[in-house]
Parts: sequence; C-alpha cells; structure tokens
Amino acid sequence: MKPERRGRRLELGRLPSSCSFESVREVDGDTEHSDHFSLTVYALPQKRAPYIHEIGVDDKPFGDRSFREDEDATAQVDYPSRSPLGDGLLGDHGRKSATVTAGCEGAAGSRPTSVSVRVGGEYKEEATDTDLRALAQMARKATADAARRLGCKTTLPELPARLTMPSLDLGPAESGQGTCGWYASMLRGTAERGRLPDRSVGAPTASATRGESCVLAMSPDGVRRIFPELTPAERGGDDARSALTRRPWWIRTQSYFGDEAEATMVTHDYSAKPVTVLGAGRDRTILYASATCQGRPAAFTMNADATYSRVLGGRTAEVFKAYVGEAAARRGCTDLKLPE
Repeated sequence: MKPERRGRRLELGRLPSSCSFESVREVDGDTEHSDHFSLTVYALPQKRAPYIHEIGVDDKPFGDRSFREDEDATAQVDYPSRSPLGDGLLGDHGRKSATVTAGCEGAAGSRPTSVSVRVGGEYKEEATDTDLRALAQMARKATADAARRLGCKTTLPELPARLTMPSLDLGPAESGQGTCGWYASMLRGTAERGRLPDRSVGAPTASATRGESCVLAMSPDGVRRIFPELTPAERGGDDARSALTRRPWWIRTQSYFGDEAEATMVTHDYSAKPVTVLGAGRDRTILYASATCQGRPAAFTMNADATYSRVLGGRTAEVFKAYVGEAAARRGCTDLKLPE
C-alpha cells in the first residue's frame, strides 16, 4: 500500500492551500483507493480567508445526532480539545491530526509572520500513538519546507518524546485540570453550584500554546434535577427529553494568542467580525473578550447551548469572567477588555 496525491497541487502563492493523499492497494486483482491523509498550509496574515477560527452559534461539541433517553449525551465530545506539542511553541495535535507552526523571525513587508501546516488522517480507523507521531513528523517537515519557500526564517523545536492522545471523555467538573482547571477552581470557591455544569473535558496547558479550549456540560442526572424548577421562559419550549436526547446543555471556551488571535472571528449582529477589532461584547449565546498578552493580541470566546444559556441566566457572565480572568493572569495579559 502506498499513498498517492489526489486533487490539485499546493499553491503557496494562494494560501490557504490544501491537498489530499489516498492509499492505493491491490485486492484480488482490483485496485482499491481510500482516503489516507490531507495536508493544509496557511500563513498569517493572509489575504485569502484571513480568519482561520470562526466561533459561531452552531459550533457544537456534541454534534447533531440524537440519543436515546437511556444513553448519556454528554459522556463524550465529538472532537477533543487540542493538546500542545511540548510547550506549545511548535504547535498542537488532536487524535488524528497535528498542526505545526513556524514563527518567522524579523518578518517585514508582505512576508508572513507565521507559517503553519496541518496534517490530518482521513482513514476511518482510530489513530494509534505511532500514527499520531507520524502525522506530527510529517507536519513538522512540511512546515520547515513551506517556511523556507515562503521566506520565513525560523528554527523549529523538536517534537516532544511522547504525545498523549487527547481525551474525549468528560469527567467530574470539580476534578478538572489543564485548560479546565480554572472551572474546578471556580467551583471550589462557589457556595451554591445550582445550575452550573457538573462535567468537563479539556487538554494540558502549556506556556506557549497558540490556542486553548475547554468543554463544560451538564450530566443527565443534573438535567433531571434542574428541569422541573425551570420557568416556561427558561425552557423556551423545550422539555427535559430534548436536553437528554437532542440538545445537550454545554459551554465551550476557546482562547487564541498572537497571530491566531488576529485570525479569530465571532458571529456579531449575524455577520462574522474579528474579536481583536470588536474588543469585547456579546451576541446571542457568544461572549468574547480581548487583551494584550506579552505584547501580542489575545482573543477569548465562550459559546453555549441556547437553552442552557437561558437556564444559567446571569451565571453565564460569572463563568465567562472566571475563565478569562484565569487565562489572562496565567498568560501575563494586560489591557483586558470584558463585555459590559
């Protein structure tokens, strides 16, 4: 079996640009093709598709599939929070993908300030630790080559000795660590948990990560406990079965730093706008804030299920302030702008 390129070639003059590879093998005299991996190159800032992170009201950690009432809709997220490669300076990885970023030294004029390559496995099987490392090695090699060809002078760190597979499983919120550690701390200082999420899943934190995320959610037992006390306005026409089978109650926080912050946009007044330009605000279920962290911009966002946002009411802002406050302090941020 060998990989073959499929589709158009990479065009470094028109970024972002992608290509895909498929595996080819002979089976009983026939040639079989199947998706193998994809490779995407982007450089920031870029004129085409300048925003690479879009936070929208339809951005759901639990997808759109329906669950049976005897299933646990918030036991696992569809996709994990991405884990840093080492201290995060090199990039990050998921369960079947790796992104490596090169910071460009002394970038000026039209040259990019960073060059990134994302390599993702497109095969159906779960990736092994060996697969994940191969994807990361491929991304590092491709990033070094793309940076050289784009005139980006850089020195890439080596890959860490071990890559830990990110978790999909939510656990007790009070035990949360890493990118969800701030919420565990908040709960320890909160006398009345009330309707706050009781589950969380995140990823390790690191000093130089360009992005962090955490998913909080309510367990089925929590939904059954809380729902009877809700007012008609808080329910918004939903019933407990909806929260248990079709629309789980969740919150997701996402932070981006440096070039990635400037390339982050949120839905505002039904159109997409950059967080670093907007500064701070709220649009429907999305809250966002900004800051300057070690001389570079930072964007902080939080989104929630629409029904759960009504259920939490004013505590949504409480959660957001706790999240942004911890992240800003940990990253040495100043000039913090929060929604009024």
